Amino acid sequence: MEHDTSSENYDIHRMRMELVTVIRGSTVAYYVTHEDGRIVEANDATARLLGFDSMMELQGRRATEFIDTSQRAVEWEQLRQGGEVIDHEITLKDRDGNPVRVRDFCRLIQADGDNPGYAVGVMLPKH
Repeated sequence: MEHDTSSENYDIHRMRMELVTVIRGSTVAYYVTHEDGRIVEANDATARLLGFDSMMELQGRRATEFIDTSQRAVEWEQLRQGGEVIDHEITLKDRDGNPVRVRDFCRLIQADGDNPGYAVGVMLPKH
């Protein structure tokens, strides 16, 4: 019996699109940043955590607007060494400069070839 990969690929694509919808609507702050600092993707929960109304306001911004460069360097070194950061406490600053303490969980996604990678993660407010 022949295996129908086109139907299976369609199902996988559909599941990925549903997952993106769930993540974008989640109350958990989700983000993707490029190693060079660009914010590639974020949801509204991330935007609100940083003092914005929606994820659209984060487009074109850099992570270094919200995290101290030394803290970011520590996280990226951990990502390069072990591929993930688990429950790392960091202090961000919101758009008005107010401190925002979070617990960060992220994984390194390597790009192809010699290209830098991406950090994909979630942040939980630290109360």
